[in-house]
Amino acid sequence: ARMAAAHGHDGSSDRNDSRSCGSRRREALLRHSHPGMNTPLEVSTNASLAANFRTGINHAQLHSSSPATAGFNLQHATSTPSLSDLCSYTRIYPEYRTVTTWVVLLLYAPFGVVLLAVRLLITTIAAMLIALCPPPSTRFGDTIVSWVACCLFVLAGMRMHVDGDRDALVKAKLIVANHVSQLDAVPLRLLSPLSVLLRETYMRVAPIRAMATASFAPLVVPTPSAYAADAERRKVRDKVLARLQSSDRPLLVYPEGAITNGRRGCMRFSAFVFGLGVPVQPVAIRVWTPLPLEQDTVWDPLWKNLLFMLFQPVHCWHLRILPTERARQEESAEAFAHRVATTLCEEIGIEATEYTTQDKAVHLLEVKALGKHKFLQQQKTPNP
Repeated sequence: ARMAAAHGHDGSSDRNDSRSCGSRRREALLRHSHPGMNTPLEVSTNASLAANFRTGINHAQLHSSSPATAGFNLQHATSTPSLSDLCSYTRIYPEYRTVTTWVVLLLYAPFGVVLLAVRLLITTIAAMLIALCPPPSTRFGDTIVSWVACCLFVLAGMRMHVDGDRDALVKAKLIVANHVSQLDAVPLRLLSPLSVLLRETYMRVAPIRAMATASFAPLVVPTPSAYAADAERRKVRDKVLARLQSSDRPLLVYPEGAITNGRRGCMRFSAFVFGLGVPVQPVAIRVWTPLPLEQDTVWDPLWKNLLFMLFQPVHCWHLRILPTERARQEESAEAFAHRVATTLCEEIGIEATEYTTQDKAVHLLEVKALGKHKFLQQQKTPNP
């Protein structure tokens, strides 16, 4: 998992559940996971868009339609998705691996490479400008950063459609969203000044570190591992509570703790985010691109996934701002997290699964130990 945002960590409220069924889940997991345009700030209030959002995006239909007018009618399989269904293993969508797709990509490649180079130059300049801006904690600094980020958003070929109460984001204390790309936080930042819970992975790349620090006032936390210690979880929880108490900015958290492809389901929401005693503002996110290329694959590092995103002609984020949620009387953090995850997934048209960040970490260890070529052969998926 990677930029534009940070990832939630399982807190103390998750530990009893994970201890009681963790080993059984992992055994089942390993068996089950290996089977044989508008301006960027335009807010859409079209009722049909709100209704259609709930069924997901049909890539084949949108491929020949305008993002602003295309319907969202994705036919999902009725079976429960496996963890493999939530991950992407090839850059090209498996269902689009045809001769026609290869011809289209080869014809587009020269233009895409030039576009990528221009966007890299623009991004570098923007990073320098943002780094020189006054601190975003000041009104003037926040205005300058927002203006530069808006220009970069447009020049990088990004658009968004928003449905719901935009003011709810500004008033929120804690924003939670599903996570489908490294840049999911960018459109949300254009709607409202906010902080992001950010993995330390992103701070290792200098341009990203400069832009993230100036734009998001990030709360940096360690990258979750397959065997995260209880002390680490408590430390993250304490940092989040301190930020919520000391800052007026909303804090954006991705409670899944990892990126998914967003087509079949989302991972289990970390309960610690929902046990902090504050209301949460859910946002459902989908991303459409004209080329059938994955935003993120399990084999590629952060920088490579970002380059492929800049290679795309355009990205269109569809944001659905849901009603603010509060814990019900005597509702546990786990139940609250599951309720919000289910509501959010119903809006997108996918399933809320029980797979955790730790489950995915174990799964990826197994997959990478097997090797890309051998794994794809077992999956009966052509190796690109």
